[in-house]
Amino acid sequence: MKNAILRLAVAGLLFAALLPAQEVTAGIYGVVQDSTSAVVPNAAIKLRNVATGRTHQTATDESGNYSLVFLPIGTYEVSAEAQGFKKLVLSDVTLRVNDNRRILITLEVGQLAEQVTVEGSAVTVNTASGTTSQLLDGRDMIKLPSRGRNVLPFALLMPGVVSDTPYDRRNNRAMVNGIRPTHNAWLLDGGYNIDTGGNWGTPLSPNIETVAEFRAIRGNYSAEFGIGGGSQFNVITKGGTNGLHGSLYWFHRNDKLNARNFFSPRREPFKGNDFGFSVGGPVYIPKVYDGRNKTFFFVLLGWIKERREQNFLQIVPTAAYKTGNFSGLGRPLFDPDNGMPFAGNVIPAARIDRNALGYAKMYPDPNFLDAAGRNWTTLAGRVDDTNEKNFRIDHNFSDKHRVMWRYTPEFRLNDFATSSGFSFLRQNNQTPARNMTANYNLNYARKSLRRRLFVGAA
Repeated sequence: MKNAILRLAVAGLLFAALLPAQEVTAGIYGVVQDSTSAVVPNAAIKLRNVATGRTHQTATDESGNYSLVFLPIGTYEVSAEAQGFKKLVLSDVTLRVNDNRRILITLEVGQLAEQVTVEGSAVTVNTASGTTSQLLDGRDMIKLPSRGRNVLPFALLMPGVVSDTPYDRRNNRAMVNGIRPTHNAWLLDGGYNIDTGGNWGTPLSPNIETVAEFRAIRGNYSAEFGIGGGSQFNVITKGGTNGLHGSLYWFHRNDKLNARNFFSPRREPFKGNDFGFSVGGPVYIPKVYDGRNKTFFFVLLGWIKERREQNFLQIVPTAAYKTGNFSGLGRPLFDPDNGMPFAGNVIPAARIDRNALGYAKMYPDPNFLDAAGRNWTTLAGRVDDTNEKNFRIDHNFSDKHRVMWRYTPEFRLNDFATSSGFSFLRQNNQTPARNMTANYNLNYARKSLRRRLFVGAA
């Protein structure tokens, strides 16, 4: 296991230049002016992430313009100060994934030691982009009712989206504005999470407990999203903060409250358990390392165990048919040798191949009869197990350098009957899936130029 993780990490770093990536952060820009609308150059702009304590700084140019890009999502405190003006603090500025917010800052004349604090969100509308999208917060997704607590079906809350497999955990087949589902791009922390064999869905579905935000972009998106002409579904995972936080969860489903399928003679037994825990916070080792404001972790271990019984309805040969007696068939059987009908519609025992007799005995006897002529039914057990893990590390080297690494392995076990009447014919699928994203951000300013380096996504 350790070797597999190491190989994935090395591969992500070596092939970084070949791997495309989509933006998983946000940005702000704007103008600093005084009460007469005159621009204020050389004003110091500072953003502080409320959850992690990390700060981002810049200064306005000669035209009073400023911008800060590649900011991790979260809630910020924005401050602006300049000589001869009161310090302005904007609290509760929430930045979502792919946001690019314009914030106009107006400073009041006064002493720098004086401070003006503005409570509430400074900007609620994105005026910098014509992108049409819908955003869901991970906390809201946990509270909303959902079958199986799957993430991808939440895409159906966006206008213009339909699916013929709305509850599927991975193969969601979401059709956006009439475009085929194979034209969608599914992203996990900016790295592709796509079934490259046919692009019908995702190799793995993130656990809902790990999701910070889920943005579905359906139109007018920027050039960074270029793999498909449909929608871009961008899932951002949670990271640690300065406070230790976590969850312990268990969700149980069973057939007692389910309705019977109209075409089934009985209610199919089902029991499902989704349980696990998550924990995140600063990396802290007493007397060795204090990672507050610098190094954070987030870990999830989860299990999904489902037991159900599939209902099979089939037509099987009667006991008479198995011995060659087709007198109850209602139409004559003809001898292939002479073209004449068999006497009494009974095939002589000497004419029946013994291998065919052995094969016929493998069929079960009829135990049921419906209007469609089906005469056999049974419930066959099915096992669906999923082991989920998520590991994420964020480290801030400085205000200009930061790195994020996330590794999400998943293992699925499916065991089920494949053929009606033959209980010994079963299929056993063991499917591993892995997704890893690593990115390194370098922000530097020279004549208002900003750069970002993406290290890898796999």
